[in-house]
Amino acid sequence: MIGLDRALEVGEDQTTEFKSTFAEQEKIVDSLVAFANARGGTVFVGITPKSPHRVIGAGIGANTLENFDARLRAKAGNLPGFESEIVPYDDVTVVRLSVAQHEPGQLLMSNGIAFIRGSRSNERG
Repeated sequence: MIGLDRALEVGEDQTTEFKSTFAEQEKIVDSLVAFANARGGTVFVGITPKSPHRVIGAGIGANTLENFDARLRAKAGNLPGFESEIVPYDDVTVVRLSVAQHEPGQLLMSNGIAFIRGSRSNERG
């Protein structure tokens, strides 16, 4: 699992993606599914996706992670090795959402659509 400082150095790639806020939940779920269908990966929430990447903070409330977890399970089921972690960074909070690689043979889906991670974006499988 990649650390925040290293992710900021490297930027988005086949195993790392940045999202500004949890308002992008559908895209976050799609990305986690795509990562699981490829090599596994991490979505950092609270970082601008456009370069140069800036840490702006996720702005999470008391139940944000619990609500996201419920939405993730409803749309994609149980993803392998899913973990969420709050990462303090300077004066803000970033959220790291990680998944492991899914067993080969059957693609996982988000809302009935299979996604696979390409070099820097998700592709329909």
